[in-house]
Amino acid sequence: MRITVDEFRDRVARCTRLMEEERFDALVAYGSRVTYGSVRYLTGYEPWLAPEEWAFAVLTPGHGAGLSLLSNSPWDFWEFNRTQATWVSDVTVGSKWVEQIAARLPRTAQRVGLGGWAGFPARVLDGLRERFPHAEFVDATALIHKLRAIKSSAEIALLRRAGELGDLGAAALYESARPGATEREVVAQIDGAMMRGGTEQMAYWTILGSGRKTIASCFLPTDRVLEEGDLVQLDCGPMVDGYKADFSRVVIVGKERPAATVRLVETVAEVHERCAAKLRAGVRCSEIARTGLDVIERRGYTRENLFRSANYPDMVFMAHGIGLENPDPPGMLTLTNDAVLEEGMCINLEPILLDQQVGGARIETSFAVTSGDPVRLSDAPIRPWLASAT
Repeated sequence: MRITVDEFRDRVARCTRLMEEERFDALVAYGSRVTYGSVRYLTGYEPWLAPEEWAFAVLTPGHGAGLSLLSNSPWDFWEFNRTQATWVSDVTVGSKWVEQIAARLPRTAQRVGLGGWAGFPARVLDGLRERFPHAEFVDATALIHKLRAIKSSAEIALLRRAGELGDLGAAALYESARPGATEREVVAQIDGAMMRGGTEQMAYWTILGSGRKTIASCFLPTDRVLEEGDLVQLDCGPMVDGYKADFSRVVIVGKERPAATVRLVETVAEVHERCAAKLRAGVRCSEIARTGLDVIERRGYTRENLFRSANYPDMVFMAHGIGLENPDPPGMLTLTNDAVLEEGMCINLEPILLDQQVGGARIETSFAVTSGDPVRLSDAPIRPWLASAT
C-alpha cells in the first residue's frame, strides 16, 4: 500500500465535502473483483480472490468510527497482514452485510449515497431500505468518480510503475513472438516477465492472439503455432496497488512484411502518435477521437474498420481514462464525449483498427495529462516491426 495515510485522510475529507454539497448523510461504497475501484480509493483494500468476495466502505462523517471497512475475505485481516491491507481501524470480517452496515448508519439518515451502484447487491439494498424506510438511497458513483478524476503525484507514480511492468511484457513479446512458437508459449514469457517484475496480479487475463482471429479484439491464447508474417496482438493488465496499466502492443512475426499488415499497423501507430500530440489539458475528449478518425480516413480506412461495441456501435473510440478502474474518469474518449481533459487526468490511448483480411491491431499506452505535452507512463517502442525486419 504505497498511498500514504495522509493521502487517504485527504481523500476522505474531500469526499466529506462533496457529500455535504450533495446532502448525503452517509456513503456506502461497494467493491468486488467485478465492481472495483471505489472501496479501494477510500480504504486501500478490495477483494481479489473470487467474485463472491465483497467489501463495503461505510463513510459516516461525524458519526461513529467515521469510516468503516466490511469484508468477507478473512485471509487479508490476520494480525500479520491487516495493516498491509488497509489503513482503516474499524474493520469487520463477516457477511452479515445489512446488520453491519445498518449499525454504522445514523438512525436519522435521510439520504444515503451508494457507490458502485451498477453492481450493488440487491439483497443488501433491500435490507437497508427495510431498516431505514424513511431514507432515500441514491446512486453516488459519480461523486466518487469526481474525486478520482485528477490523480495525485503518488497515483501517477503507481501508474508509471504499472507501465514499466507493461514494458517488461512488451520486451518479452518482442523476444518470444517468433515462427514456431505457440501463442501460449509467448504468453507464458510475457506473464512471467511481469510477475517477476512485481505485478500484484493481472487486472484481467492476458489477451494474445495471432492472424485473422485478432479481428475479435479480445481472445485467449491457444496452441496455434506462429508463422512468418503473422500479426500478433497483446493486451495485458499489470497492476500495482490496484492501479492498472492496460497495455497493448502489436508485432509482425519473422522477416516477412505483408503489405496489408504493414499498412494496418502503421496506420494505428500514426493514430497513436497524432492523438498523443493532441493530448493536453483543455482539449475535449471528442477532439482526440476526431484526430484519430481523420488519420484513419486519410489512410483509406473508414469507420467500419474501427472497434465497434455492441452497446455503442457508433462511438468512434480512441482512448479511455485509467486508474483504479478501467475506464476511470473521464470515461471513453469518443466523438460523443465532450468532457474536457484536465491536468492530472490519466489517459490510455488505444486506437483499434480492424481489417477482415488481416486481423485487428491496437497500440495502447498510458499518459498523464499536463498543460503541455503529456507525460508518457511506459517506454516500449510502438513500431517493433521496423527493428525486427532488419
